[in-house]
Amino acid sequence: GNGSSKIVVNYFRRFNPALVELHRMIRSGELGKVCRITVIYNKGILHNGSHYIDCIRWMFDEFDTVEVVQQYHYDNLVDDHALDIFCRLKNGTPVTFLAADHNHYNILEMDILTDRGRIRLPNTTRRIDFFKAKDDEYFPHLKFLHYSKIKIENPWQTVFSDIMDHLASLLECDAESRCSLQDGIQSLVVTDAIE
Repeated sequence: GNGSSKIVVNYFRRFNPALVELHRMIRSGELGKVCRITVIYNKGILHNGSHYIDCIRWMFDEFDTVEVVQQYHYDNLVDDHALDIFCRLKNGTPVTFLAADHNHYNILEMDILTDRGRIRLPNTTRRIDFFKAKDDEYFPHLKFLHYSKIKIENPWQTVFSDIMDHLASLLECDAESRCSLQDGIQSLVVTDAIE
């Protein structure tokens, strides 16, 4: 080679084919205008929260403002914090991070509200649920969310082999990294501003 190095940061949601497709759908406007994003996480803002900070930056926009609303003192969190946070993206979209106690169970979910419906990513993005706003049969002046038949297959179990495939393609050709050193640094800058 030419002596240049390539760095890939393991914010692995960027390598999940289903989330790559969701990213495309959101960026194209196919799912409507994003109105609000809510993340529920545990195990600290650095450990788990930083993955969703990166995911939001990648899918939606850069963070503009961040404000810690509440800090929790869960045991076993060494050098990390459980924080409720209110943020605003540069495009004006409000984002809320809600911390949960990791001693009860693991949770890492994202809820995206658009002007056309809702997108839910439960169970650490192992599934993607879509809901469309439709007229209600009993209250015709109201719209309610109904489960949509939009389906994106999510082979989340293969995400690490997807990362390896991406690394191989970087070595074989002059492709761009899906998650560069600059991406990783920028997500940590946001995380550091929160802390």
